[in-house]
Amino acid sequence: MPVPRRRASLLGHGSAERPVSAGTCAGRVTVSSHLGSGTGTRVTRRALGISSVFLQGTRSSAAPVIPKTGKDTCTPGLRSGLGWSLVDYRDKVQALERLNSELEQQIRAVLQQRAHSATSWEPLRAQWENVYRQVSEEILSNARLMLETENVQNKADDFKDRFDSERPWRQELEEEISALLKVSEEASQTREDLQRRSDDLWAELQQLQLSHQQDVRRLYTHELDQPDCTQTGLDQVLDHIRAHWERVCEESRVQSDAETKVRLPLVFSVALSPDQEQVEELKTEVQEAASKLQSLQAQTESLRALKRGLEASLGDARHWQEVELQNLGSVVSGLDSELNQVRAEAESQRRDLDTLLSNKQRLEQEVLLYHSLLKGEETRYQGLDQGLDQELDQGPDQGLDQSPDQGPDQGPDQGLDQGPDQGLDQDSGTRGTQEIPEEQ
Repeated sequence: MPVPRRRASLLGHGSAERPVSAGTCAGRVTVSSHLGSGTGTRVTRRALGISSVFLQGTRSSAAPVIPKTGKDTCTPGLRSGLGWSLVDYRDKVQALERLNSELEQQIRAVLQQRAHSATSWEPLRAQWENVYRQVSEEILSNARLMLETENVQNKADDFKDRFDSERPWRQELEEEISALLKVSEEASQTREDLQRRSDDLWAELQQLQLSHQQDVRRLYTHELDQPDCTQTGLDQVLDHIRAHWERVCEESRVQSDAETKVRLPLVFSVALSPDQEQVEELKTEVQEAASKLQSLQAQTESLRALKRGLEASLGDARHWQEVELQNLGSVVSGLDSELNQVRAEAESQRRDLDTLLSNKQRLEQEVLLYHSLLKGEETRYQGLDQGLDQELDQGPDQGLDQSPDQGPDQGPDQGLDQGPDQGLDQDSGTRGTQEIPEEQ
């Protein structure tokens, strides 16, 4: 504990210790030796208890002027009043001289006691060193606790930032999980529907198998001649058309041959005129043209059927090509979305890495600042301990070297007034100046 300041009064009055101000005190009053004192005595107006008017009268002349006995110009009453006032003044001066001598003796005694007690400062010095050591240890422990609290606060802020940054991811995952749960429920429902449909189809298949077996048995019992079913292929259609027109052409050729065979004898038997011959030639040409036309029509029909088949195959190819393009477009869009997601994740990871690096640099700077502050505190307290040792070594010598005229406030108590409190004030001031960068 710091030593309390003690300013003991010598006579129980504060005015005896403190110097008298110029506004409340007058100068010193010197009484001459003619009034019964061998040496000059210094007293104050307050100690005298005499009014200022009376003191101004005494300043003008140290001794009263007594009129001559030859020529008495004063009355007896006035002479008796002046004598009594001089007697009272002399008594007061003598009393003040005695009081002044007693005060001087008391001051000398007190100064001797203080000079004697100043040599026994070793216990106080040990106590002060212990107190300073405890204060320095407490300050260092306080700094360590502040550093730990700030580290804990930084960790809490870091965890809070991580929690805030991972909260949207958690919400997205919860939404995806809920969507997947809905999809799983829908899938289970569709699975149940498909299972029910498969059961129904299996029952229908069994019924169809039974009916098919019955039909097969019936067909085995009753053999029936049935024509072959028509084929719907392009080649079969073309062959069918070609065979039909060939049959038609063959029938027309047979008919024309039969008619020519019937008509030739008539032509050879009957002489034809030139006009009839031209008509017959024209008829033959018309028949040949008709046969050619029929063959050309058969070829056009076959070509049209071929064209229709090719158009159908081309439409099927276009349809399958569009389906393939749609599938490829969906695959490309899915890959683009995945690429965008990967890019977004890479960008978010890069931002997280930048924030972590900035936090790491900031924490390293704070740690360096705390280390510098701790080193400054240790060096400052070492300097304070050295200054305290010097003050304790110089304190008693300065108290003994002082003269009695300096007053009690300028004696050994000066070291006490400038001791631990001044060091603590300096500590608080330097601590305040060093805590400014931390707040910034």
